[in-house]
Amino acid sequence: MTIYALSSGQGVSGIAVIRVSGSKTKNVIKKLTNLPIPSPRVATIRKFSKIDNNELIDEGILIWFPGPNSYTGEDMAELHVHGSKSVIEEIHLSISKIGGCRLAEPGEFTKIAFQNGKINLLKAESISDLISSETEIQRQQALKIMSGKSSDKFNSLREKLLKILSNVEAKIDFPEEDLPADIIKNIKNYCKHNKNCYFVKSFGKVYYFSTLKIVDAVLGNSSSGILEVPSFKKTTINIGNRQLGRLQATSIINCKLDFVDITKAIRKVFSVEQKKLISKTKNIFYKKNTSHKIIKTIKSFLNNE
Repeated sequence: MTIYALSSGQGVSGIAVIRVSGSKTKNVIKKLTNLPIPSPRVATIRKFSKIDNNELIDEGILIWFPGPNSYTGEDMAELHVHGSKSVIEEIHLSISKIGGCRLAEPGEFTKIAFQNGKINLLKAESISDLISSETEIQRQQALKIMSGKSSDKFNSLREKLLKILSNVEAKIDFPEEDLPADIIKNIKNYCKHNKNCYFVKSFGKVYYFSTLKIVDAVLGNSSSGILEVPSFKKTTINIGNRQLGRLQATSIINCKLDFVDITKAIRKVFSVEQKKLISKTKNIFYKKNTSHKIIKTIKSFLNNE
């Protein structure tokens, strides 16, 4: 499917940029201009006409980007026209009449670029951050990520974390196997060199439950995340298959032991939808006065003995 959309933002302006991407891009260019495809990556003046009666819509600049050497990795074109509402609507209408073409969804060009390996997930996020940046600090941070400086750092941390996570999961699932003996040492070393990370060998009940009151979420694959965390109205990101098959509260997000999947789950924790869900969540394992009922049952058993 070939997609098209206004890429320069809504509103009247001197110039508007309409982007087209997909296998039908060549056909779109030919039908709008009635001329051959121009040289790649060269700004070329063209007249754009309605495809059904050749009535002139506007005159502007056409740039042709043959895939895979384009932003999306597909055949792509940019139409630089005058930014009036009528011009944009007429060009959109003409493209819509060409088979296999549809209006792009918000962010779809960047999504295709990511799917085709032209950019990584961090760069995709940074493009959105740069577009919406309002301060100098926000702009600089977005550019750092786009340039790959932050990406290299995050990828290095990612590799270390994945190795630690895989070792921890293996130690839990296969305690009898001959696994690396320095797993805890590696975790301690990682936390030592990362100021936002802390290693605690054992919280104990009081400190653990106190911590649950102030955290945004619990990430891992322990039973506590399923049984106890929902009572604190906090999200549990349950990684892997260890807890699957158990009854779960609606606050629990299940994900794979995969960087992209875990990243999506973390982002979901801070979404408006998840926060609304958390405010209404109930622990399905909780029953009122359970401890009193247990004591009563034990006393009854002992009395009968």
